[in-house]
Amino acid sequence: MKRTLTFTTFGLLGALSTSQGAFTLLEDFEGYTTGAISGQSSNWSHDTSAGQADGTVGSSAGNQYLIQGGANNNHTKFDNTTILIADGAIGTYFFRAFMTGDSHVGAAMSPLTAATAGNAWGDAKPIVRIGNRVGSGANTQLYAYNDNTYTPLASDTVSGAWYNIWVLVDNTDGNRDYDVHIQSDDDANYATQTQVGPSGLGFRGDVAEGDLQSLFFRTAINSNEVYFDDLYIDSTTHNLVNPVPEPTTALLGSLSLLTLLRRKR
Repeated sequence: MKRTLTFTTFGLLGALSTSQGAFTLLEDFEGYTTGAISGQSSNWSHDTSAGQADGTVGSSAGNQYLIQGGANNNHTKFDNTTILIADGAIGTYFFRAFMTGDSHVGAAMSPLTAATAGNAWGDAKPIVRIGNRVGSGANTQLYAYNDNTYTPLASDTVSGAWYNIWVLVDNTDGNRDYDVHIQSDDDANYATQTQVGPSGLGFRGDVAEGDLQSLFFRTAINSNEVYFDDLYIDSTTHNLVNPVPEPTTALLGSLSLLTLLRRKR
């Protein structure tokens, strides 16, 4: 979590919620040891059958995150055994991403469990590509799949900036599509939340429709590292609220709670 504040002085960390509105925190990578993430939590795994490398936990300035990149097909899967967005429902998947250079790493939702999903793009439905293939190289643009076709989302995103990304998912019959919105405090072009790409991006159609129940992060070609952080899900609606709490907001809430506790003495 980038927007972090330590509340040791107040002793109120346990009183802070991990949900904002209808969002539920899936993962913020805090509390892990830096290095390979698989084996540190039963929610995380990767397929070793073709020699792919595991995602790793990185740390900088007191913040921890997932690192994905390196060689083609390196990938990491998240499955906490819950349904993220049910068949027939709408919902929102939120995450943050940071490119360290030209990239080609995808973030996707799958109807397959981590145990049955491989690492192919065909295992996914909504897919956001952080960077994309340019010949044999990569770039810092954002792309999506529209059905099984590359679709540009943003051509002016840059490395060295954290982007908040909202994936508005419609998992209902007759639709099976998604929209993408982004915002960044580090990139003036996206200081304001903006929809990127067209509405109604079609799910990739290689596997059967159903409950969306796992996430995966996959390197498509040799890529610089991409950092992912603050994975949230809203299983009930399209939600464009930023679920990552601002430190000042959390501090004010904690001070209010502290005042209330003092008044009750």
